[in-house]
Amino acid sequence: MAKFKKFKKETVREQKRARWKFVHNIVNTTLEDNNTRPFWKYVNAQRQDNFGIPSLKQDGQLHADSNIKANIMLKEFTSVFTKEDTLYIPTLDDSPYPSIDNLQIHQDGVTKLLKDLDPCKASGPDNIPCRVLKQLAHELSPVITAIFRQSLFTGILPVDWTEAIISPIYKKGNVHLAGNYRPISLTSVVCKVMEHIVNTY
Repeated sequence: MAKFKKFKKETVREQKRARWKFVHNIVNTTLEDNNTRPFWKYVNAQRQDNFGIPSLKQDGQLHADSNIKANIMLKEFTSVFTKEDTLYIPTLDDSPYPSIDNLQIHQDGVTKLLKDLDPCKASGPDNIPCRVLKQLAHELSPVITAIFRQSLFTGILPVDWTEAIISPIYKKGNVHLAGNYRPISLTSVVCKVMEHIVNTY
């Protein structure tokens, strides 16, 4: 028991020493390189007031319940959503440009795009991390290429590709008003890869 207490005390002491050494290195880097980004990144990581959405006001009353706050945000974002009128689409004249040939998706190209992904980017509704797609690019590219080709052939997207995770991001003003937040959509990374292929074709 005495040894355990001794090791525990030494571990806590070493953790504190390592933490202050880490902070010291950040400060030195900021001063030497004139780069304040690491310093403010550390400061923001230590703040406790930037986690989650604070209580939101509705009908003059503040609500802290997560479900109620989600519904308040949903109502706000829905109210500002613009729905295009598809009943009166104008008829276009003949295009002077030649038609696009059938798009050919090659496995090597898909592999390269997967390997170029940023592993720190957030995943979408399919919950497939970018780090997995990047590190297993060679193993996953045959299957993903087949899905891309099938999707283009049938004109149908997988269900996960049509969904998004909506995250409210604070803009400015009163933090308790839903109107002061803007929605950020996290969509499928794999779908973005196919969009990139189509866009650059």
